[in-house]
Formats: sequence, structure tokens, C-alpha cells
Amino acid sequence: MPPHHSVETFAQALRAVGEPVIGRAASQVSMGRLLGQLFEITALFDMRLRPELILLQKTMVSVEGVARRLQPDHDLWKAAQPVVERWIRRELGPQAQARDALNEVLAAARALSRLVQEPPRPTTVVMEKPGTPAWLTACVTVAVVAALAALGLSLWPLVS
Repeated sequence: MPPHHSVETFAQALRAVGEPVIGRAASQVSMGRLLGQLFEITALFDMRLRPELILLQKTMVSVEGVARRLQPDHDLWKAAQPVVERWIRRELGPQAQARDALNEVLAAARALSRLVQEPPRPTTVVMEKPGTPAWLTACVTVAVVAALAALGLSLWPLVS
């Protein structure tokens, strides 16, 4: 989600769409309408949908149609719950976090190993301090001499 949108407002919009359908049988929920509302939310919050999610949504609408023809009271949410829970445990649970952390440690170790085996070559940077241009020195000198001469001339009557 783009950073200029509020996460709280986004969550509230999702709750407004999701809460009315929780616990309802498939015959009471229109997956097409639900997905249409989700598409509207993604548009409101300037989100881009990934192609695999669009394909998943298309599959869910197809499954809804088949489920309603075979058994109108079938609860898709309960049927999907074990699959979703397994996926969450596998991809987001403590073991997945430990696996991801281990992969990051291994990647860092490989990167360090490459640095040790082939350290970056030192580069020499030569910085030359540019000198003051001669014309600038001459102008400043003339200005200082002119200022001293003007000061001397302005004080001349006081000296005598």
C-alpha cells in the first residue's frame, strides 16, 4: 500500500467488507460481489494487484459457482480454513521465521566469505586543491591598496 494512505483506514475498509460474511454459508455470500468490493478497496487505496492474486480470485469465483450447484449450504470458509491455517503456519509461523532468519544469516556469511576471498581493491583518490586565480588576487590587492589610500587621504588633514 502506498505510504500516503492510512493503514488504519485500510483495515477499517477491509473489516467493513469482511465482517458481514464471516460465519455465513456459501448460499448467503456472493463471492463475486465480495471480490468486487475488494477490487474497489484496492483502487481507493492506489494498490496494484498481483496477477497471481487475480487468478486466485477468479478461481474462488469458479469454486463458489460449482459449490452452489453441488451443495448450496456448503461453507467455503470452513472448507478453506485448514488449508489457510497450514499455509500461515508454514509461511508465517515461528518455524518459518526461524528458517528465514537462518537463510539471512547464511546469505550474510556467504557475502562475508566473498569479501574475505576477494576484498575490494583500494582506490586512490587524488584531490587537488584549486589555487586562487591570479586575477582574483590582483583585484583583492588593488581593492585593499585603494581602501588604504582612501583612508590615508581622509585622515591627511587631521595629521597635519
